Amino acid sequence: LNPSSGTCLNVMTTASRAGDEYLATAVFTHLSKRGEVFKPLHYQLLIDAYLAASPPDLYRALSILTLMPTEKLQPTTWQTRSVFHHLKNSPDLIHESLTHLRTLHEDNRPVPIAALNVLIEAWVHQRNLPEAMKIYKQIHTFAPLNGTPQTTFANIETFNMLLRGCRTANPPDEA
Repeated sequence: LNPSSGTCLNVMTTASRAGDEYLATAVFTHLSKRGEVFKPLHYQLLIDAYLAASPPDLYRALSILTLMPTEKLQPTTWQTRSVFHHLKNSPDLIHESLTHLRTLHEDNRPVPIAALNVLIEAWVHQRNLPEAMKIYKQIHTFAPLNGTPQTTFANIETFNMLLRGCRTANPPDEA
């Protein structure tokens, strides 16, 4: 069998909705062997599949985000939506995610700013600005090593989320 790319994409979509991470990974591997040029959607479907699985595999979902930069694709807020929905009501999972990202970084995997922004966003959603600020203060430790010292690699989305957190903090003047 050598299904078309469109058929493979449909199978990946179905697998991601059903939480069948094995099928989604098998299709991704098949496309890779064929030399397919992956788009952000392919990676997003893998992330969705890992998080819809039973039990959800948060580590592998986050590792997909760290794979994207190695393929010259920077994840955006769009690719992190399923991660956000998975984390938004669970402080323990946010801490676990930060630990996973630290482990991936120590394994020389590039941690994109979108992966850290989704953790900040989850804390802001919970109206926990102090925890969001803790992650912001650690962002520089995840900065890619490109030979030049960097104080941060935060982006406009990072600051917009923190400003939203300041506006919704309880009490508002806490920050």
